[in-house]
Formats: sequence, structure tokens, C-alpha cells
Amino acid sequence: SVFWATLRDLRALQSTITGARNRNNTRQALCGWGDFLIYKEVRDYNPAKELERLREPRNIPKPLDMDEANRVLRAARALGQETYVLMLVLFYTALRRGNVARLEWRDISPDWKWIAIQAKGRKDHRISVHPFLRMKLEAWKAVSKDPQWVFPSSRFPGRHISEGTLYQRVREVGNLAGLKHFHPHVCRHT
Repeated sequence: SVFWATLRDLRALQSTITGARNRNNTRQALCGWGDFLIYKEVRDYNPAKELERLREPRNIPKPLDMDEANRVLRAARALGQETYVLMLVLFYTALRRGNVARLEWRDISPDWKWIAIQAKGRKDHRISVHPFLRMKLEAWKAVSKDPQWVFPSSRFPGRHISEGTLYQRVREVGNLAGLKHFHPHVCRHT
């Protein structure tokens, strides 16, 4: 019984659980149960506190395969030119959503070959622009009404799209493409 379990019993229980995250979650639940028993004065010692916490692997988003990426781009095209160009920028540049949201036309070189951004950690980066993306960006600039922002806010004139709105738009594209867990960072890894 977990009620009177010793450290040896808890280690035996934990050894039957696969995966570092599952084992750590079980450890956390057992610690909570042990603390509750101490609070209720059933026990004076919590053996679960001595269970080892395992190192968990980082979750890295899985990249899309070619079929999924094409479905996403078809869905984005169906939602309009701005959304389509937004998705192309995410896929072709691997920029973070904050950089894409704050992207200005002046960040793109006059010959349309480079995008200059200030990345995480205040580092300056130059990213080459794929010829297909270059063509789509030029076409988008021709019809865009905002002289400063590549992706302007639809609610607040003179401001860029918010990161939250960009995130929601990408999720909408993913839903239309039939992808459950699609978000901007998946584009970065794709």
C-alpha cells in the first residue's frame, strides 16, 4: 500500500514506470501524498522526497514532412495573400514569431536578397531570401497598404501584427490543413 510504503517500495513502484517525465510526475504525486500524510499526522516522514528526479529530454517540435508543409501552404493561400506570405516567411526564414511580427520593409535589403533582424540575445543576423519568397514579398509589398510593417495590425493602424494574432492565424492555418499541434515554432524546425 502506498499508505505505508517505504522508500524501497516507492523505488520498486517507480521502476515499473517508463519514461523520465512519467517517473518524475509519479514522484511528484507521491511527494504530495507523503506531505498530505504528514499533515494529517499519519506519518512523520516522507520517503518519496528521497526518490531521484530524472533528467527529462527537451521537447523539440517535429518538423513537417513535405506533404504536410504543402497542405499548410494550400490552406494559407486559401486564407488570403497576407496569410500566405506570412507562412512563407515563417517557413523560408525560420524566424521566430516575434521577429516576423515586427518585420519592417526597411529590414529587407533593397535588392530583396537579405533580411536583417535582431535575433534572440540582441544579435544582428542577416538571412538570405529565397527567390520564391522574394517574388511573393515583392507582390505583397505592391498591394500592402502599410509603408512600414510587412504584416500590419488590422486593428491598430500604424502598428505591426501582435504576436498573439500571428499565433492565432498560424493555428487557424494548421486547423484548416488538418494538423492538430501546429504553431509558429514548428515552421522554424521545418
